[in-house]
Amino acid sequence: MKTRVLSVMVCMMAVVNVASPSTQLFFDDFAGTDLDTSQWSVFVDALGYYHWPYVADGLLHSQGYHTRIDSIPTFAPMGQSVIARARIRLGGDYHEFGFGVGAGGERAGPITDYYFDTYNRFDESMGREDYVHALSWFQPASGSPINLLDVEIPVTWYEFHEFAIERTPSEVIYSIDGQEVARVADAFAGALPVCVWNARWDLMLTDWVEVVTEPAIVEATVDIDPDTLNLKSKGKWITCYIELPEGYDVGDIDVSTIMLNGQVPAESRPTAISDYDGDGIADLMVKFSRSAVQNILPAEGEAEITVAGELADGTAFEGKDTIRIIDKGK
Repeated sequence: MKTRVLSVMVCMMAVVNVASPSTQLFFDDFAGTDLDTSQWSVFVDALGYYHWPYVADGLLHSQGYHTRIDSIPTFAPMGQSVIARARIRLGGDYHEFGFGVGAGGERAGPITDYYFDTYNRFDESMGREDYVHALSWFQPASGSPINLLDVEIPVTWYEFHEFAIERTPSEVIYSIDGQEVARVADAFAGALPVCVWNARWDLMLTDWVEVVTEPAIVEATVDIDPDTLNLKSKGKWITCYIELPEGYDVGDIDVSTIMLNGQVPAESRPTAISDYDGDGIADLMVKFSRSAVQNILPAEGEAEITVAGELADGTAFEGKDTIRIIDKGK
């Protein structure tokens, strides 16, 4: 089993509130002629005996043996989504990018690494060209590391791609060139640096690295009533029941912010808090104008409904349900 630190990790995307601007926490486009030692530290582990991390032509050249470059600041979700992105040209095996344990390479648990890697853990003698792995390892306080995630993704080497890893308070989402490729539950809530690792001689080029934070969207459970919407019906309302996950209170929802498919606002009344489905979790009942909802839905078939809004403190939530639409006279 692989026990060394795996790094090249980028926070991936869970549900991101695209309406809220992101805040940049860290950025380096490797301008100039030297690595910015106010932002990065260079670490060579016990197996390393030479390294050439250097900056030239606006790129970080990571070439050497067991050489990791760690951001000096560390980053944690802290109730928000933290996203690490980098534009990288992979050039060989054992190239990694992501969130790792920081300078020193200690694996004293509990801690988790989240990263992309060209390493093929089924054959330690070589990487597998034109593939990367989305990986996550959990190191408990005692015992062996636990493999949480290992997903193989085809991606061309020797070309630049944008790799991203988003850590939310509950999960980590991996993306390549803007497309989600994997996700895993977040086993570690602490702060981690962003790392670029090269454990072989092949040249790895990094154009830029950034870390941003965006408000995480709470994943709500929504139930639309009726499940089958007859366009010929004379009803006045569409009813929606909203449940929030543990740690959140539906009583904190600001009803004035609730929108259906981003177009139809919830009515200010009637509303009610109860346990509509009898699952022991409180839900908020709100209503939408039936005619307004019908105007934005297809004539017949299935339609996905998205209900989104905010809590009183500005925390965003979103949930989806699918209903059937028919057009039959009575």
